[in-house]
Amino acid sequence: MDQRPLPGPALRRAVQAVQLPAQAAPGLLWPHQPWPHQPRAGAGCAAQQLDRHPPLRAALDDLRRGRGTVNGAAASATIGRLLQAGFALQRKGELAQARALYAQVLEIDRRNFDALQLSGLCALQAGDTAAARQLLDRALALRQDVASVFNHRGVALRRLGEPERAIADFTRVITLDPQSVDARYNRANTLRELGRREEALADYRLAAERAPARADILNNLGACLKDVNLHAEALACYDRLVAISPQHAEAHSNRGLVLQNLGRFEEALASVDRAVALKPDFAEAWRERAAALLALGRLDEARESVSKAVAHAPGNAGAHATLGLVMMETGRPEDAAQSFAQALALQPGHVEARLGLAKLTAEEGRFADAEELFNAVLEDEPGNVASLHGLAGLRKFKAGDPLFAAIADRLRDGRLTAEQREQLHHGFAKICNDAGRQDDAMAHFAQSKLCRASRFDLAAHRAGFSAMQRLFTPAFFAARRDFGSEDARPVFIVGMPRSGTTLTEQILAAHPAAQGFGELQDMAALSKKLGGGLKMPEAFTQAVAALDAEASLRLAERYLAAFRGAAPGMLRVIDKRPHNYEMLGLIALLFPRAHIIHCRRDAMDNCLSMYMQDFNPHHGYNRDLTTLGHYYRAYEDLMAHWRKVLPLPIHDCIYEDTVNDLETSARALVDFVGLDWDPACLDYHARESQVRTPSQWQVRQPVYRTSVAAWRRYENHLGPLKRALGVE
Repeated sequence: MDQRPLPGPALRRAVQAVQLPAQAAPGLLWPHQPWPHQPRAGAGCAAQQLDRHPPLRAALDDLRRGRGTVNGAAASATIGRLLQAGFALQRKGELAQARALYAQVLEIDRRNFDALQLSGLCALQAGDTAAARQLLDRALALRQDVASVFNHRGVALRRLGEPERAIADFTRVITLDPQSVDARYNRANTLRELGRREEALADYRLAAERAPARADILNNLGACLKDVNLHAEALACYDRLVAISPQHAEAHSNRGLVLQNLGRFEEALASVDRAVALKPDFAEAWRERAAALLALGRLDEARESVSKAVAHAPGNAGAHATLGLVMMETGRPEDAAQSFAQALALQPGHVEARLGLAKLTAEEGRFADAEELFNAVLEDEPGNVASLHGLAGLRKFKAGDPLFAAIADRLRDGRLTAEQREQLHHGFAKICNDAGRQDDAMAHFAQSKLCRASRFDLAAHRAGFSAMQRLFTPAFFAARRDFGSEDARPVFIVGMPRSGTTLTEQILAAHPAAQGFGELQDMAALSKKLGGGLKMPEAFTQAVAALDAEASLRLAERYLAAFRGAAPGMLRVIDKRPHNYEMLGLIALLFPRAHIIHCRRDAMDNCLSMYMQDFNPHHGYNRDLTTLGHYYRAYEDLMAHWRKVLPLPIHDCIYEDTVNDLETSARALVDFVGLDWDPACLDYHARESQVRTPSQWQVRQPVYRTSVAAWRRYENHLGPLKRALGVE
């Protein structure tokens, strides 16, 4: 041992007076993460004893100034006492003071293994990773048999961007101590970061078996299970975690994400609601909440949630990408493009943002550009499901196209999420349909529906429709002739989806005095705020019945705010949300001079076309042919009621008439809304505008007749639909 100046008698007496608990002996395998900056059981007592001995502090000051001398056994005893005192401070979280004591030991004995390993861990805890690595290297040059030192150096190497060397150190720990939970957990985290998820999963499983109550291990095990698409097992893992740690916000958030992947959106929403209740500034949970609401068609709430995500984490690319998706769904393409661009500025190559831009480009009618964008994602991420699904919707496909093989190959993956399976089956069904493979198409459409966990409550919708019919009567409107706004600009295009609403809007919006705004959510949002809308029919009808003239005018003006962006000189502004047919009573009350266009199509063709779409769960009536047929009949019944009681006319626009004689149908539309004829309405397909519809490709083409009586090609599959519609 090197000869060093001895500390004075005062230091020796003070150090000898400090009695530390036996469990504080150096050399044990410490936890994988630094100790919290609060004393643990036992350590606090030791630290308090140290604080009660000012002579020790003074003697250490003497040592720093080089006073006194130490030799032989006295030096060894002093080193032991200094290590124990430093250890107590370290356990208390007083890292700078602890490091100072270890430095004094190393001045006395620069090869002291305990001082090197403890000082290295202290540096690691303090965030001084480079210094930690140097100290731990020195310790390992002296001894190769202490697992904790390899574990700590592995953590340092991982932080310093040397994952392979970190894995080697964690593996050495496991060799020295096969039961080590921390080493397996640290190795799993490093492997997962490298994308070696299967290897990581094996380590996470073993760590969780040996430490079944460790929340951090269960959380990362669940995340890794999600990574490899073992969603049912991931859900079980998170269920276990929230039972152990019910206040664990991240666990509730991750559980919600897994539920979304399983297609269980209502349950997912409840889980992320719990996460944001526990941690109101949890940006990722707000983003996941927005995604669940988006899937459920609750767009206003989705916008509120994702706005909170961006506010809490303005530098989070995922939050901006989700905001872009919400802006797309709410008909704000410019804002969507800006959000996607912001996401890519924060994280170049962000997949969700790139996919969003591809979809937005398709909606703008730039199909070649959209195809290039989807293919670029596939180059970077082969087999990307959203890209394959997006490509399927861009054009008509012929037999032998490479997309058939690409989707079929992806469908063989047994670890796809429910949403991924749904998208792939739907995409494959669509291209089979393009190629004339009707039987294969119907089989895959059916498979896509089975992937969805949500159920459609037909009885609840019927109850809502009945409540509307009881409230809105001729007497109701006669007593409220002075209600609402005199604004004659609004045009409401309603009907079932796939009945020609997009085509009708495009024809009208081609007129120089009319502007289309797509499927606005404002009337639906207004009804929900008024009394819950169709989901709470009794409350809604009571709230509507209680309105006075002034309140009805305020509601009308609130809705009209959606058209503030209308170009100057627009005499008509068009809202083409098909499901506004449910709210025609409220619309007639608020806008007695509005123009209502009801799009109709052959029931069999209309229902078959709806069945072939991958609507979100809000439109869950298309999940099977029987439910779809019964829902269609409920819609027809409600529309028959509106024709009897509404105090304003409804123009029926028949899809088959439009495709057989475009000009006659277009002239009738223009005349109904009170505009002079303009031939631009016949060239609607040449306009540049965003089209948010499954028929975005078709609507860019001149009118075609191939969809008329298309159901006959599938007749052998449509027995349940015929029976539900009562057409047999």
